[in-house]
Amino acid sequence: MASLASDDVSFSEIAGWIEKDTVLAGNMLRLVNSALYGLRGTVNSVRHAVSLLGLSRIRNTAMSISLGQLYVKLNAHPQWSHRQFNLRCVSEALMADQLAQHLDVDYPEGGFAAGLLHHLGLMLSAIAIQAEFEQVRVGYSDGTRSLEECELTYWGFAHTQLSAGILREWNLPKQIQAAVRTDLPISAQQDPAPLSKIVLAAGRISDRLAIPIQPWMRQPDGVPMDIFEELRLEAKAEKIQERFTTEFEAIRSLFH
Repeated sequence: MASLASDDVSFSEIAGWIEKDTVLAGNMLRLVNSALYGLRGTVNSVRHAVSLLGLSRIRNTAMSISLGQLYVKLNAHPQWSHRQFNLRCVSEALMADQLAQHLDVDYPEGGFAAGLLHHLGLMLSAIAIQAEFEQVRVGYSDGTRSLEECELTYWGFAHTQLSAGILREWNLPKQIQAAVRTDLPISAQQDPAPLSKIVLAAGRISDRLAIPIQPWMRQPDGVPMDIFEELRLEAKAEKIQERFTTEFEAIRSLFH
C-alpha cells in the first residue's frame, strides 16, 4: 500500500506486484475487459492492462482492491459490513481525487489514497476492540451525537487519529498521514487548501450520495451540490459527478 501511494512508483513495479497477486490480477483483467473501456478483443496480460489503463488509474484500482482484501477474513463486529465499508472508501477516494484536480490543494496526488484510507481506523476498531466499538455504535444510534463525538466520549480519540497512526506505521507519505486527520481544525486561511479539507468534502458528498460508511449510519440532509457550492465548484459539478459515477460503477462491481 505504501509503495502504491508513493510518488515515484513505476509501471513495471505495479505490474510486478499485480502479477504476484492472483486475486488482484484477475480483478484487474476483469476491469480492463469490461464494457467501461469498450476495447476490441480480450486483454489477458497484466502488463498490457497496465499500459492501457495508465499509471494513475491502475494504481488507484490496485489500491482499492488491496484495501478490499485487507482483514476481510477476520471476524468483525456483527453490525459491520465490509462491502459497505469498501464502497464508501472507494467513493471518498474517487471524489477526493476529482476535487483535488479542480482545486488549489497541497499534495493533490495524495487525494485518492487519503480518501481511500480515511476510515481505516474505524474498520480496525470493529475487528480488534468490538466491545468498545459497540459502545460507540449504540451511543451514535440515539441520534443526538455524531460518530466522532461518540468516539471521543467512549474512546478518548477519533478513529481518524487511529487511521493516521496506521499509515505512519505503513510508511505512507506524511502528507497522506496528515490528510486523514479530519478531526483536527482546518484553517480557512491556508492557501493552498490542506488535503484534509478535500477528504472531508469528499466524505460529505458521499454521505449525500447515500454511500454511508456503514448501513446503520444516518444520512444527512442536503444534496451533493451543497458541497460543490461551498467549494465554488458548482460550474464543474456535473462533469465531476459524471466522471465519478463512471469510475465508481466500474470498481464497485469488484466488491461482493
